[in-house]
Order: sequence, then structure tokens, then C-alpha cells
Amino acid sequence: MEERISAKCLLTARLIPNGNEDAWLKSWRATADRVANIAETSLRQGHHVSAREAFFRASNYYRTAEFFRRRDPANDPEVIRLSDRSRETFVGCRNAARHTLRDRYDPI
Repeated sequence: MEERISAKCLLTARLIPNGNEDAWLKSWRATADRVANIAETSLRQGHHVSAREAFFRASNYYRTAEFFRRRDPANDPEVIRLSDRSRETFVGCRNAARHTLRDRYDPI
């Protein structure tokens, strides 16, 4: 699986021109969306381990997408949307797990 993750990251990075932060966001968001769809499909089909792993990867890819949006992240609609999707897919990871995990939000 590690090879697939590395390959997916390399394929995503190949689409990003050097220094182009908009292309970074779009490429990583598209990868995150694709992986989130895989996770949702896996969960519907009862493949809990695959779903959990894909939800976790999607959550990280959404976080990666908004990495360079630091000017005013609290008021940036794209950062808010990506952060929400990161949180949703992380919760999907938790929900796909066979054991119970609790929500815990610690202030930063």
C-alpha cells in the first residue's frame, strides 16, 4: 500500500508547476476528492478496512491542499471548505473502524 500512496502523491505533484500555489490547491483537492469517493464506495460495499484507510488518506490530502493558504485562513472560504472536508473524512475514518472512537476536540 505504501507504494500506492507514494505513487499517488508523485502523480499529484507532477501536475503542479513549480511555485504555483493555485495549482497545488486544485491538484491536491482533486486527489482528495477522488480518494474520498473511493472511501465512500468502499464503505457502501462493506469494505471497512479499505474505507477507513481511504478516508484517512483523503483527510490528509484535504489538509495538504490548503497548506499554502495562510493569508487569512479563518476567513478564506476555500480553507474553510477544505478543513470541513478534512474533518468529515477523518470522522468517516473513525466511523469505518470496527471499534469505537470518541470525538475529542482540544483547543489549539
